[in-house]
Parts: sequence; C-alpha cells; structure tokens
Amino acid sequence: MSQKIIIADNYAVFRTGTARFVVVEDDFSIVGQCDDLPRLYKAAESSLGTLVIFASSLEPDLAELVAKAKATNVKFVAVLDKGESP
Repeated sequence: MSQKIIIADNYAVFRTGTARFVVVEDDFSIVGQCDDLPRLYKAAESSLGTLVIFASSLEPDLAELVAKAKATNVKFVAVLDKGESP
C-alpha cells in the first residue's frame, strides 16, 4: 500500500516540481494538489491518513494546523523558504 500525498502551494511550479520528485517513488501516490489553505484543509479532511507537503508561504495558523492533524491523522510537512527558520 502506498503513502497518499497532498501537495499544497500557491505556486504551480512548486506543486509540479514536488510532484515530479514524488512520483518516481513506488511507495507514494499523489491524491491531491491545492493552491490555498481552504482547499488544503478540505482535501486533508477527505483523505484521512495522508501526508501533506506544503510551502510555508501559505502561512497556516499553527494551532489550526495541529488541530487538523489530530482530527484527521494527517501528517503535515512544511517546506521553508530560504532564510526562514522553523
């Protein structure tokens, strides 16, 4: 069984590049791509247990993100911009 992945960023080039990187692995399958937070949260709620790779430029509220992760068993991975710190 492959790990389901959702890719989220407001730039299509990030989503496309990340998707190209991910699809070379047999253990991963992309189940969605989103360009904003409302779509990301909706996709995560409908795909329980997925891994979400998102750009920090979406600027999620961390408390809301943690609550969504707990409620949906989704793991969120942030990709930081150059110069950003966690």
